[in-house]
Amino acid sequence: MAERITRRALGLSALAAQAALSQESKVTYTGPLDGTNVDPKRLDPVQWTLRRRENAPLQLTFRAANRRDAEAWQKKLRAKVTELIGGIPERGPAPVAEILETRDFPLYKREKFVFESRPSVMVLGYVLTPKKPGPHPVMINVPGHGRGVDDIVG
Repeated sequence: MAERITRRALGLSALAAQAALSQESKVTYTGPLDGTNVDPKRLDPVQWTLRRRENAPLQLTFRAANRRDAEAWQKKLRAKVTELIGGIPERGPAPVAEILETRDFPLYKREKFVFESRPSVMVLGYVLTPKKPGPHPVMINVPGHGRGVDDIVG
């Protein structure tokens, strides 16, 4: 004689099967560059700074004994720092951004983009555009501490 199964047992079996299937199909979000071909090392200003440091010998150690020597050292240091950061850029054409993703949210549209701020240095950003007509205030947020951009733009 076959064993009878209760509705409760059948329901629990169905829930367990669905939970197992949903675990297998979940896609894990690892960061804002998921699904893109942007090299994350090009977004890291620390890596850029370290590459610049490798080419900067220590020739400007402060050794001034008086004010005149200190002012002369400051002038040399200022010129060297300007050279090492690549100079102060002339006003030129705006960088061209590549839109990586566009997502719709209930109150706004979000566009993820990258652009090259200088050779080999990429910047990742988001533009959030309200759906309701404006005017709207503008806010620029520069993340860099805590969990980062994910908390800011969702």
